[in-house]
Amino acid sequence: QKTAYEIYQCDWSSDVCSSDLLGWALFIVSALAYIASSARSGDTLGLIGGVAFLAACLVFVAALVRESRTPK
Repeated sequence: QKTAYEIYQCDWSSDVCSSDLLGWALFIVSALAYIASSARSGDTLGLIGGVAFLAACLVFVAALVRESRTPK
């Protein structure tokens, strides 16, 4: 029986993984917009939250890309 992690692994040419990457790209764009809005309005707490959210998104994307390059 496969684990959920093994089932989730896929070939990056597949539509599922492409949509995952697109989803994360949208999260990153949203984080950047939130950071810009917070900076413009002077909202320090919002700015910190936006930067933390952006960092989390980048960590997840890096893991997805690294996993895609790992030989199976």
